[in-house]
Amino acid sequence: MPSPVIDLGHHNATPGWNAIKASGVVGIIHKVTEGRSYVDPTYSQRAHDADAVGLLFLPHHFLHPGSISSQMDWFLAHSSPPSGGRIVTDYETDATLDELCDAVEYLCDIRPDLQITVYSGHTIKNQLGDTIRGNVRMDMSTDKEAQRAIEHDVPEKQARGMLPDPCNVSFHRL
Repeated sequence: MPSPVIDLGHHNATPGWNAIKASGVVGIIHKVTEGRSYVDPTYSQRAHDADAVGLLFLPHHFLHPGSISSQMDWFLAHSSPPSGGRIVTDYETDATLDELCDAVEYLCDIRPDLQITVYSGHTIKNQLGDTIRGNVRMDMSTDKEAQRAIEHDVPEKQARGMLPDPCNVSFHRL
């Protein structure tokens, strides 16, 4: 069975959306922006097409070092997330952990209505473990929990004190 969530960007061929949904995929994480200047030219059409077949479609920003607030503003301007929507920050090896935390905190400050997921692999797990920085709880999920990334119950975690209100942040290794 394929992962219930797949990661796409301009470098991937345009998929058959009905076939993806029929295979058990429930959502797409798709690159919108990277750094402070790149916009994925396939994002808008693919968002429309995925929505037409009932797939969840989440925008992601590939984080680079430097000018974090400018990157987050660029991302929000091109992803136009609805109130209460989920957005994704893709954290790889060239940005620092402090820059990732700055990005999440900035997003929480300017758009507290959004649900924020950090998408990463072993890099973040090795760097974070389970830590707290400022007012943002970094909650590393198990692989089993990551299977439910799109359906993640942020309000329950907030009620248990694991995430601050009003910032909805979840960290997943997908």
